[in-house]
Amino acid sequence: MNIYSDLATTNLYPMSGHTPLTMKFVLPTSPAEVVSKSNDQNILQQYIVKTPEQVSSQLPYMDPAIIDLQRLSDSEEELQKFKSLLSSWGAIQLVNHGIENSTLDQVLQVTRQFFDLSLKEKEKYARYVSQNWKLDQMEGYGCDRMSEGQAFNWCDRLFLVLHPESRRKPQYWPDESIPKFREIVDDYLNGLIRIREILLKSISKMLNLPEEYLISKYGNDGFIATRFNLYPTSPYPDRILGSRRHTDINLFTILLLDKEVEGLHVEKDEQWYIVPIVPNALVFNIADMLEIITNGSVKSPCHRVVTDAERERLSIVSAFGPAPNSEIGPLEELIDEENPIRYPTLKNSSEVAADYFANGKIFIKEIRKFGAHILDQEREELNKET
Repeated sequence: MNIYSDLATTNLYPMSGHTPLTMKFVLPTSPAEVVSKSNDQNILQQYIVKTPEQVSSQLPYMDPAIIDLQRLSDSEEELQKFKSLLSSWGAIQLVNHGIENSTLDQVLQVTRQFFDLSLKEKEKYARYVSQNWKLDQMEGYGCDRMSEGQAFNWCDRLFLVLHPESRRKPQYWPDESIPKFREIVDDYLNGLIRIREILLKSISKMLNLPEEYLISKYGNDGFIATRFNLYPTSPYPDRILGSRRHTDINLFTILLLDKEVEGLHVEKDEQWYIVPIVPNALVFNIADMLEIITNGSVKSPCHRVVTDAERERLSIVSAFGPAPNSEIGPLEELIDEENPIRYPTLKNSSEVAADYFANGKIFIKEIRKFGAHILDQEREELNKET
């Protein structure tokens, strides 16, 4: 089986209840790393975006958005700063987060070691791909699927569920090839779990909820899944994206960026901004589920990854989500006459959102439209009654 190409069909049920949309999912014929070295123009066409985006080294940098995580737990001033930055950017640089600099260096190092393995060796950990897309495994080494006609992301990744340990799939962990991989990743994971607790407590307080509220509801049984990403050098950095414009699906995301090569951009007010490299910082950004849960008190920001003509780039992206099959909807405590429900309650939102992404659509934008539609219907009913 060629792990880099498959064809699958699924039905997307738009939020409005219209006729299902049939899509064919495809994967690249080769990893981006291989294409980068071969410079095969025919294959490269699969990665070139059809609608060019504004990709320029002259873009502005985002405003300083730095939060001291040690102060966040007990400083009202830092909490208000946190709230303001989430409202304005949705993405924040975390410093004094408690993970040792040496651990950050080591997890980047084992990521580099993995992608330095031969293709044959990496394929030992390849994701399972089936003609029936529902049987596909996200976990493992490979590329992102897209719907037919969409440009592929210029990215190879190793995707692993780290937490809880009971959900791990050991066959995708490269322990045999990199003996210290698990030890180093577990050390990093322990730090991520501590950070999750501080962030969920802080967001609870920010929303005037009991401090333990979000942890008890979404944290204790939640999962942490991580993508170890390689963005190879790109022959057309103005037309090939490492990851196209999107929002993240789960509660929130924490990113460990490359130490030298920039590439992450955040969108604000229809303008792209470069996320600067802050030594030993972690980037935290809101994701779709948290926007829905807070009824829009915080917004999931659009972002993308651009490519570089001369230098490869690494990143480690950890998604934090609730327990599987959780219902996600606005919290009752945040709803009143002044703040009516703006979002529906969803099940299996991760699967649906992934399908929207593969089809070049932004899931949370569709949800916002649906919420606005429901509000309009409620207003019409209220007007009829009065």
